[in-house]
Amino acid sequence: RDLTRRPTQAPQDSPTISPMGPPTAFPSAMPTYSPSGTPSGMPSRDHDQVIMTGNREDLQLGGRTTSSFGYIWNMRTKPDSGVLMITGMDFYTESTNDVTFELWTRMGTFKGFKGSYEGWDLIAQGTTRGRGIGRYTTIPEEMFTPVSIPGGGEENGGMRSFYL
Repeated sequence: RDLTRRPTQAPQDSPTISPMGPPTAFPSAMPTYSPSGTPSGMPSRDHDQVIMTGNREDLQLGGRTTSSFGYIWNMRTKPDSGVLMITGMDFYTESTNDVTFELWTRMGTFKGFKGSYEGWDLIAQGTTRGRGIGRYTTIPEEMFTPVSIPGGGEENGGMRSFYL
């Protein structure tokens, strides 16, 4: 039987009990205009995104940076965004030895909360091997507690601070 690349105006035969051929890898030329009434179980893929706060030049400075005792920063969602789930984090260190770290977080800004652990929650701590100049060091997944940032922007509570 010949299979056509497009449907005919009217069916040629009655429906068959089994498929007529293998499934294709091409999307439908006529998708539906509305979603189904039943939600799917699990997403078909993870919605992984990476937020990069340093660039290649930052990573290549190698010893020419000023010294510090950690990083503190705010992350906020956009007014039209949904909830942002933070499931991991990398950091930069020149060391290729074991590095001890702590990652603290709090909802809202860090302003007014520097220099104290009051109002902060510890979400990761441990020791991991630093990857050295030009490479980010990943906080191992089993040492990291995922956190979320509410959607809707800073005005609607969509801000979280971190201190590494």
